[in-house]
Amino acid sequence: MNKTNIASRLRPPMIRSATSTAKKLPVLKENSTNITIPTVTFNKPGPGAASSSSTSNVLASSHAIRRGRRSKSFGVSTAKASMHNKIKSSALTSTLAKKPLAGRVAATNVTSRLNTGLTRTATLAAASKTAVKRPAAATAETTKAVPSAPKLSKFDFKGRLAALEDKHKVLVTTHKEAKSRLEILEDENVSFKTKCEEQEQLLEELKQYKDKYQATERENEHHKTQLKEALQSIEDLKRNLREHEELRRQLHNDVQDLKGNIRVFCRVRPIKPDEEDRMPCNMDYIDDDTLGLRKSRESVMGRDKGESKLEFTFDRVFAAESSQAEVFEDLSQLVQSTLDGYNVCVFAYGQTGSGKTYTMLGSGDNLGMIPRSVDLLFTKIAELEQLGWVYEVQVSFMEIYNETIKDLLNPDSKKSHEIMYNEGKGSVVTNLCTETVSTAMMVKKLMIKANNNRAIAATNFNLHSSRSHAVTKISVRGYFEHNVFNGSLNLVDLAGSESAKNSERMTETKNINKSLSALGTVMLALHNKDKHVPYRNSKLTYLLQSSLGGNSKTLMFVNISPLEECYNESVNSLRFASKVKEVKTGSKRNRNVNRS
Repeated sequence: MNKTNIASRLRPPMIRSATSTAKKLPVLKENSTNITIPTVTFNKPGPGAASSSSTSNVLASSHAIRRGRRSKSFGVSTAKASMHNKIKSSALTSTLAKKPLAGRVAATNVTSRLNTGLTRTATLAAASKTAVKRPAAATAETTKAVPSAPKLSKFDFKGRLAALEDKHKVLVTTHKEAKSRLEILEDENVSFKTKCEEQEQLLEELKQYKDKYQATERENEHHKTQLKEALQSIEDLKRNLREHEELRRQLHNDVQDLKGNIRVFCRVRPIKPDEEDRMPCNMDYIDDDTLGLRKSRESVMGRDKGESKLEFTFDRVFAAESSQAEVFEDLSQLVQSTLDGYNVCVFAYGQTGSGKTYTMLGSGDNLGMIPRSVDLLFTKIAELEQLGWVYEVQVSFMEIYNETIKDLLNPDSKKSHEIMYNEGKGSVVTNLCTETVSTAMMVKKLMIKANNNRAIAATNFNLHSSRSHAVTKISVRGYFEHNVFNGSLNLVDLAGSESAKNSERMTETKNINKSLSALGTVMLALHNKDKHVPYRNSKLTYLLQSSLGGNSKTLMFVNISPLEECYNESVNSLRFASKVKEVKTGSKRNRNVNRS
């Protein structure tokens, strides 16, 4: 069969144009790597269809394929043309399948050539788009996701269908994965939104804090200004306080001078329970300053009461029922004078058994003058330290027994103790143990130790009579700015006077009476304003020289017994105290200016 017959046999069938019967071709996207071939429906040729039309279509497709091979650009138009030619080839193949074998062979050759061209065109177009439009990472990912299918026979439609189904499954799986990722991203998006809301809320809180901080800064600036003003006001108040404190000191000293640099308080001790069967002495408390004294037997015999009655006037008279606190009230002012830089001496004088030790030391909860003075001293120091004062306090305890000085804090010491007098420092005892203290409790502990070492003995009037003069000396040095104030507080518990005729300890009695007599002589010389005052006649007066002289403030307690059998001794004590009260001394403060 020649070519003419083949062409004549191909002329009658009429193949409807593929473009008229096929579904509308989709527009290929630039980044697409897979080419989907739409399904084409072929209809039976109608009568009168020209066979030359099919031939011309086949030839046109062949030319299109050759043009596609020569084309250098594999854009979207080339892909569409290749798709269109492939559809035509499929239509031609379907038509030729109904013809005789001879015609089909010729058409098959043409179709084979068309398929080969279509395949190459599609491959080149896809490769060109992938290389131009998509990055290398996307291409590798696509290749890995969709593996290349094995080559199938041209007419193995089942295989192709299975391949498409596999590809569809892959796409479904990819779609599910993408959907799952989308859900994850949506959850993350919700989480991010929540975090954003929290951050916005936090930002709003930070703005509020910023506003509060700025408001606080403004308040701080205001407070700083107020603080500066307050500090300046405090400095002014401190300056005024210092001025007022100095004025207070001057006025306080003036008041003490008006009361007398040497003051005498009289105190009558109460009757003890074991003395109720003894005859009391008649005492009249005329007022707070005057005491009347007379014997009971003279009034019974009908003598003139006015002649037998004796009256004594002192700075203050305390009856037997007076408490320790009442007695200490006036003494407390002298403690303040010690801190102001003055020498103060407080001593108790009287017959043995008249209550001197009870007045000075007390018993149990009834504290005496010495422990109360110590407590008040450190209380005042604590108050003054808040105003800028600095104090140093030292204490020493000694006794004069038979005209010999004994250190009560170190009684076993073999060193001798001599009295040295200096105008600036006053009376100083050599080799005496001196303790620096900072609290009242420290002083009281030392006081207990000293009292345990003191010499006592039983007498006719007292089972525990003090047989020595005990001296507690508290030295105070105050520093304020460039000034130094030195003061001292001497608290003396004198031994009791006793008649030599009734004494069982003659040597002690003689020494005690000698020292008390020397004290009376010194007071008389001060009263008469003699040029020479015999302080050295006794170690007691020599030790108290700085407290009895011009630069001092002295308080004397004269203690008397309420019993009539002690009447003569009581009168002697009251007469001695009256002479002491008449002594006037001019005091001055110990002050060193411009401390380096």
